[in-house]
Amino acid sequence: AYFYDLEKEAHWIKADPVQYVLDMNKGFIVPSEFTAENGMKLTLLINAFLSEDNLEFNIIDKQNGLIKSNKPIELITPNLINIINQPINFESTSGQDKKYWQQLNAELQLLLNQHKTIETEPSGLYFCGAGKLPLDKPKSHFDKIISNDYSVLGLTKLAGVDFEHLNVNKTINIDFKSEEKILISTQDFSLYWHSGNNAEWMNLNIYFDKVLLELINLVKKNQLKKLVLNTGEKKYELTKVNIIKSYFTRFFKIIRPLPSPIHSL
Repeated sequence: AYFYDLEKEAHWIKADPVQYVLDMNKGFIVPSEFTAENGMKLTLLINAFLSEDNLEFNIIDKQNGLIKSNKPIELITPNLINIINQPINFESTSGQDKKYWQQLNAELQLLLNQHKTIETEPSGLYFCGAGKLPLDKPKSHFDKIISNDYSVLGLTKLAGVDFEHLNVNKTINIDFKSEEKILISTQDFSLYWHSGNNAEWMNLNIYFDKVLLELINLVKKNQLKKLVLNTGEKKYELTKVNIIKSYFTRFFKIIRPLPSPIHSL
């Protein structure tokens, strides 16, 4: 939904580029990329293969693809972010269509490997997130959402909530209003780290640290009422009163969040 207006009548499933790696007799999945060089070739190749099943493959950007279906897709799999560099576990997949999509996965691996011209090209597609767009608008507790997670931005767009794409090459100016609630959600940095793009991973970390320090300074100046940090394991609430108390107790520390945080104001 974030990239373009998907058909609400159709059913969709994420089909992202990956490399299937065998190490110590175990299979692992690592992210790959669609490029300008291989994108058109892979689209034509995959769609020719899928045509018999009335499926249509689309490349959204270098790390995201979608398959369109005219009938429901009953498949539940973990998000790609959560299984990077983890041994492949078929028990984590369920749903009535499990057998079909596992077989399709194996057939596409064979197809893509046969047509590989360079080693870094995708050796398969990872399926997750099957479903269709909601007919009714999703509800949001936030007035504005800032994120680099496309699933979050897509839901935000459907809800009609003001949003901004979190981007290391772009300065974000947040105009806070009284009682306004803003969500800042960052996609797991391991997606960049494990894809070998260490420079982008470092840039995202540095950029996030700057944003976090700016938000803490706004709390200190009483321009921001409350900052809530949710790392997935712990939740921290920061207000000016807490900061003043910390000066007396000396227990307050600025804690750097884990790599996949969700921050709400």
